[in-house]
Amino acid sequence: MDVKRAYSKIIRYCKASNIHIVRGKSWYALLEENKIIEVWRGKPTKTWIYTMLHELGHLKLHKRRNYAQKNWKNIDSYNGEPLDALLAYQIIREEIEAWEEGYLISNILDINIDRIDYDKYSAPLLMEYMTQLSEGYKKKIKK
Repeated sequence: MDVKRAYSKIIRYCKASNIHIVRGKSWYALLEENKIIEVWRGKPTKTWIYTMLHELGHLKLHKRRNYAQKNWKNIDSYNGEPLDALLAYQIIREEIEAWEEGYLISNILDINIDRIDYDKYSAPLLMEYMTQLSEGYKKKIKK
């Protein structure tokens, strides 16, 4: 993958789609505001491309359906109550679907991504989510 070319394509796509990119300390999509908070390290990297595609996947999915992320406040609580299994499942499903949607966006933008490398990047991030969600769920069942 040509990272600079991929970066240019993503930036053009965001501008054409009225998606605002704002620098921050962590990555996330502000769904209602059509905005992506990104971590910038001074130049585009392969991981920047992968993560941006994932966040674009969240925005695209949000436009099509109502997702759990619109409602959950943080990883281990929901409206002040510990996480339940259904919400944890919905969050993981959304994260997986956002990675899948990001990969589809790469195809639309003609960004040549090695699928195995993309999956190897996303897998530990998904595992971290699952670990945190599991800990939140354990807090619920201890009550």
